[in-house]
Amino acid sequence: MNNRTNLPVVQKGGFAIYEKDQKVYLVNHKIGGLITMTFVLIILTPILMVAGGLFITLNLMAGAFILLASVLCGYAVYWGFRRLKTKKSVNLEEQSIMAILDFEQQLFLDSQGNTMAPLNEVKFSKGFQITSSSPSIKASLGKGKSKEIFKFNGLIGGSAAFIVYFKKKGLWKS
Repeated sequence: MNNRTNLPVVQKGGFAIYEKDQKVYLVNHKIGGLITMTFVLIILTPILMVAGGLFITLNLMAGAFILLASVLCGYAVYWGFRRLKTKKSVNLEEQSIMAILDFEQQLFLDSQGNTMAPLNEVKFSKGFQITSSSPSIKASLGKGKSKEIFKFNGLIGGSAAFIVYFKKKGLWKS
């Protein structure tokens, strides 16, 4: 294992996997809504800019207000990207940990460090999400229990890098 607490070994969208000593931390940056908002504003900004330019020829005041709205959306996009970068670069200790894989004690732990299952019973697999076309990643804990770990959507990226990581660790359900 690595001892890199500030650099995730896998990071995509709003999720990351960190390794520290003999533990693997599964982290949610909690930025899914921020990514969606930034995406919508990226689309809205040029639309308002063009509309404002066209409206100026018809009505100076209405066109100016639409252009002002475009500038405000552009600023919000800039703020959104800065906020995304900041949230992704926070130390592991300040992140929202969803689960921990303790390879030293061979345990699967919840975010508070409570034992959920022995690591040899844990297998990760794709899950189904009714609200998204993207699959989630869930951990099967044995005895019919499971926990959804990562919920992906079309805007925050896919699960491929996480699947590769779990396969390398021998934790992916074949």
